[in-house]
Amino acid sequence: MEEKSGEETKPTQSAPTAKKSWFNIWKVIALTLLVIVLLGVGYYYSVNSKTAYAPSNTSNYSVSPSPSATQAAQTETLKTYSNTKYGYSFEYPSGWQVLGTTSDDNIGLAPMGGKTAAIRVDVSTMVFDDQGVIPFSDYVKVAAKNEIQNYTKLSTIKAVTTTSGVVGYETTWNVAPPPGAGGSVSTSDPMVYFPISAKYGTGLLSKRLQVSTEGSYATYADIFQALLPTFKFSN
Repeated sequence: MEEKSGEETKPTQSAPTAKKSWFNIWKVIALTLLVIVLLGVGYYYSVNSKTAYAPSNTSNYSVSPSPSATQAAQTETLKTYSNTKYGYSFEYPSGWQVLGTTSDDNIGLAPMGGKTAAIRVDVSTMVFDDQGVIPFSDYVKVAAKNEIQNYTKLSTIKAVTTTSGVVGYETTWNVAPPPGAGGSVSTSDPMVYFPISAKYGTGLLSKRLQVSTEGSYATYADIFQALLPTFKFSN
């Protein structure tokens, strides 16, 4: 029969330690989840806050001029030129000047300070061909061909009515190259004709007013077109 040792071996008490370890693990997991939730909530409010105050994207929309710019354009000062010799007048921008007097047959318009006319207004006697005197509406279809070298025939024509009810005609013309120069036929810049009262001449002495550009029409097209409706003629 075996003898037991004087000291009896006690069993290891590991159960409480295991329970404590599992408790710590769950505690860490819970804290981790709480942190994740808090971070998520913070991110959500941060994004919403930025969205609420972010400027809207207007790249797909046209931007209207500021009220001050619009008002300035609408209230731009216009000057009036009056020709006492032939009884007509028109308005032009305040940033331009008239080159000529109130009694000249031919005047020019230029930007302020300019020495050369950009737009020309002239009154002259109509040049008729062998058809003799014809109505103004027929005359404008042959005007430049009869009056300007190398202008061969009418290219386009359209009526222009002023605010006072006077009907004129805007025309363009086929222009042949000078003899011996070679090249192809081109199209002229617009030329506008208005009738002048018969009291300034009748029959073969009938007068007409012509508006045209000197140099580049494209550069001054806006001003040119804005002038046309403002022409007024005395009876």
